[in-house]
Amino acid sequence: MKLKNRTTQYLTISLGVLCIVCVCIFSFMAVFLRRSNQETISEVGTLYMAGLNERISLHFSTTIDYRISHVKNIVSAMPPEEAEDSKVMRERLKYDAESRDFNSLAFLAEDGRLDFPRGELFTISDPQPFLDSLRQEQVKVAAGEGERGERLLLLGVPASYPMQDGRESAALVAAVSVDMLESILSLDFDQTDSLVYSHIIRRDGAFV
Repeated sequence: MKLKNRTTQYLTISLGVLCIVCVCIFSFMAVFLRRSNQETISEVGTLYMAGLNERISLHFSTTIDYRISHVKNIVSAMPPEEAEDSKVMRERLKYDAESRDFNSLAFLAEDGRLDFPRGELFTISDPQPFLDSLRQEQVKVAAGEGERGERLLLLGVPASYPMQDGRESAALVAAVSVDMLESILSLDFDQTDSLVYSHIIRRDGAFV
């Protein structure tokens, strides 16, 4: 009888220890798998966002290059050295800007003054770097703002056109709406429920 009780007690203790060991093992596996899943999800998310960022950046770069080529084509179609008749020149530039869907077109003097053959007035958000690049015969992109507060992207190409006050321009500047650019850069057909947002950010940290 005593042997039977000892055997039963031994089996009970062994079963209890086995249950404790199993609980510890399964708990460890649950914690390990949860951490592994979190790391995997984090890695997948990082790779996805990196790929998405590269795609948006490439799309933005291609779109800007395409629009800059339009400004260059306007200059090529009406070269400054052939601008003998100021009125004809301004009408030709206005027509070319309208046909390429630019909101505004302006001559930019070296002191920052603007002369508008086409469209509404606008201001340059950070004019000095824009002017410095154009003085060095570099193509430049900058942020701007229209008369009614609308956001604009300004594309500047060096060009010496006669302005209305008798001076020569440092560049020809075309303006395109940022809202239109947003629609072009959109990666989803329906953005209302999207959890991903992209922004154009200036060097000073301001959002365009």
